[in-house]
Amino acid sequence: NIELNFDKRFASGVPDTAKYSGIYVVYAYNSQSGSWKLLDIGQAVNMYERHLKHERKSQWEKVAKETKSDIYIYTAEISNEHSHRDVAEAALLYKFKPLCATDGKQGYHHGDVKIVVKGMLAKAFGVFTVCNEG
Repeated sequence: NIELNFDKRFASGVPDTAKYSGIYVVYAYNSQSGSWKLLDIGQAVNMYERHLKHERKSQWEKVAKETKSDIYIYTAEISNEHSHRDVAEAALLYKFKPLCATDGKQGYHHGDVKIVVKGMLAKAFGVFTVCNEG
């Protein structure tokens, strides 16, 4: 089991105080319609540094502009001890297939895992299991 507690949310950018390692989830939210669009999922050794010049940030901004949405980034602190961060990222990418992510949506290549999502994304992601079908 791997637990992810998405206890931090940032609007329009990750602050320089967010220098921890973990998993991030990027959403576009349209307050008029109440609709959410999952844009990206990834991991970082340093959340702030990763988001300074993220290679897909222009894609997020384009979708947000087209859908008249604001960008929100949710983070969960997690180390990569026992490859937990790698496995959690791969499981989330494979299960939820975010719009802008380019890798990891086609297959899951780690051991079977149960992911328990807590915090602000508990209702969106919940508890799920991903199995290696290879």
